[in-house]
Amino acid sequence: YLEACPSDVAVAMAAGQLALLVACAASALGGLALLVSALVAFVASLLMALHSAFRFVAVVLMIVGGGALAVSLFQGGLSAWTIRATVREESFRRVAMFVWKAMPMIVHYKVVKMRTMGKSYDEVLKASTPLHRFYAPRMRAFAQEMQGLYVKTAQMVAASGHGVFPQEYVDECQVFIEDCKPLPFGEILDIVERDLGPLDEIFESFDEMPLHTASIGQVHVARLHGGVDVVVKVQHPTAERNFRIDLECFLMVARLAFPEHLEQFEEVKRAFVTEFDYTKEAALQREAIAHCATLEGVVVPQPIDHLHPACRLGNGGKAIRPGGLCTKDVLVMERLYGKSLAVWSNEVAEMFAFEQGITKDEFLSKMKSMTPDELEQQRPSRMGLWLYSAGLCATQVASAAVDMISTLDSRHSLEPIEDDQSQGIIDIYDLRDKLFWIQGHMLFECGFLNTDPHPGNIMFLDDGRLGLIDWGQVKRLSPAHQCLLARLILAVADEDEVMAARTLREIGMRTVRDLDWTYSRYAHFYLGSWMDEPVQELGGPLRLEENCNRIDPIQEGIGELIMPMRNQIFTRQGLAMLGFPRVSSAVMLRDAAVRCLQRLHK
Repeated sequence: YLEACPSDVAVAMAAGQLALLVACAASALGGLALLVSALVAFVASLLMALHSAFRFVAVVLMIVGGGALAVSLFQGGLSAWTIRATVREESFRRVAMFVWKAMPMIVHYKVVKMRTMGKSYDEVLKASTPLHRFYAPRMRAFAQEMQGLYVKTAQMVAASGHGVFPQEYVDECQVFIEDCKPLPFGEILDIVERDLGPLDEIFESFDEMPLHTASIGQVHVARLHGGVDVVVKVQHPTAERNFRIDLECFLMVARLAFPEHLEQFEEVKRAFVTEFDYTKEAALQREAIAHCATLEGVVVPQPIDHLHPACRLGNGGKAIRPGGLCTKDVLVMERLYGKSLAVWSNEVAEMFAFEQGITKDEFLSKMKSMTPDELEQQRPSRMGLWLYSAGLCATQVASAAVDMISTLDSRHSLEPIEDDQSQGIIDIYDLRDKLFWIQGHMLFECGFLNTDPHPGNIMFLDDGRLGLIDWGQVKRLSPAHQCLLARLILAVADEDEVMAARTLREIGMRTVRDLDWTYSRYAHFYLGSWMDEPVQELGGPLRLEENCNRIDPIQEGIGELIMPMRNQIFTRQGLAMLGFPRVSSAVMLRDAAVRCLQRLHK
C-alpha cells in the first residue's frame, strides 16, 4: 500500500508506524505481565486443587488462569508480528535509518554552529574540523548502504569546486563519481522483457555487464537487429519510491532546522518529476536535439522512439513496439563513443601522478592543497596546448608516411592504414568557451536548460565532438525570467551592486534588513567568481551563506531561478577541476545576456 502512496504520505505513515512500534512494544510488555500473572494464578489453582475442600474454587481459577494465559500468548504473538511487519517495511526502514544515522550528525553540527556563532573563522574551523573527520567516512558508508538520493548528493559533493564543501567530505565522496552499485542482470532482464518483450526479438546483442551505474538506474550496451549500436538505460525498481521518501526526510529536517534551504529542496523535488519517467526524458531529449541542432560540434544522442529511423524501418525486419523502445522504466538511445569529463579527468590525474612517481590519491591531495594562483600556474597555456597538439599531429603524419614507405619498399600489397583512435590533446580553453557558449544558447535562445551538468554527463567523443547526455532534469525559463537572469548577469559582470540588488528583489529574494550589500554578495556567489572579493571576504563559498545570515538573514529565496543558478555552480565546479578556479559565469555569459535583452526589448 505504501508503494502507491505519495512520498510525503509514506513518510507520515512511516512516522505513524514508528509510534505503532512503540505502542506494540508497550503492549508486548503488558502481555508479558499478564502472562506472569496468569502463570501464578494457574499454579496457585493447581496447588489448591490438591485440597478437596477448595476443589471447585480451584477449577474456576484454573479456567480463568488458562483463559488469561491464552489471551496473553495471543497478545504477545500479535505484538511480535506487528513489530516484525513494521520493521520489514522499506519506507519505515529508510525513515528509521535516517533518524538513527543522519539526525545525530545534523544535531551535532547544529549545536557546534550555535556554539561558534560570532567567533572567528579559525575558531569555527578548529571546532568543525573534528566533526568533518569523524562524520565524513560514516556518511560515505551510509550513502553506499542507502543508495538513491544519498548517492546523488554524494556525487554533487564529489564534483564540487575549491572550498564549496569540507574537503573531508569531498575526498570520501570521490568513490561515487563514476559508478554505483549495480543490480544483478537477472533483475534487469525481467524489467527489459516486461516493458519491451523478449530480448532476442529486439536486440542482436545485449551486454550483461553494465557500462555505467548511476543513482537511479544503470546502462547496458546493446545492438539492435539492423546494426544500430545503442545503450539501454534501466531504472531500478525501488528508485522512485526511495528517492521520494529520502527527499521528504530532507525536507522535514529543512523545515525544522534549516528553513533557509527549504526552497532549494522544494525546487529539487519539482525537478525530479521527469527523472523517473523515461518516456518524458525521451521527449525532453528530442527537444534538446532540436535546440542543439544549430550548435556545431555538439551532439545529443537520439532516443529510439517512434521518430527514430530504426523504428520507421522496422528494425531490420524484426517486430518492434509501435511507440518505440522508450517506456517509464526503460530508455533505449543511440550510443555515443567517447569518454566523460569525469573519466578523462581521472585519467589525466593518473598520468601526472605516474610522471611524478606518486599515487593518484597523493597527486590529488597535492592539487587540493594548492591555492588558486598555484592551480592556475599548473594549467598549460593556450599556446602551449596548440604547439603540443601541432607537434603530436606532425608526429602522427610522419609515422604514417614512414609506414607507407616501408610498405612500398617491401613490395607488399597496400593495406589500409588504421586511423589513430586516440583523442590526442583536449583543449581545455576551447572546452571552457564551448560549455558557456552552449549554456548561453540554451538559457537565452531556448529557455531550456539541463540542470544536472555534472562531469559524468559531458562527453568527449572520438570524432572530436562534445556529447551531452542525461536530460532527465530540465528547467524551462519564461521570457520574463530570461530577462531577469540576463540583467543579473550584466550586473555581476559589471560589478554593479545596486543593479544586482534591484534585480534580485525583482526575482523575489528578500532579506531581513534588505541591504544592497547582502544581495550583491549572493549574486556573486551564484554567478561570479568565487575567488573575487565579494565571496572571499565572507570566508569563501563554504562560509558565505552562514556569515551573511549573521548580518542580514534570508527570508525568501530566488524561487524559479534556483535551478539555473545550480546549473552555473555545477558548470564552474567542473571547470575548476580543469584548472579554472577563477572562472566567472557572468563574464562568460555577458554577450549572450546582452543579445537576449536586445531581442526581448525590440
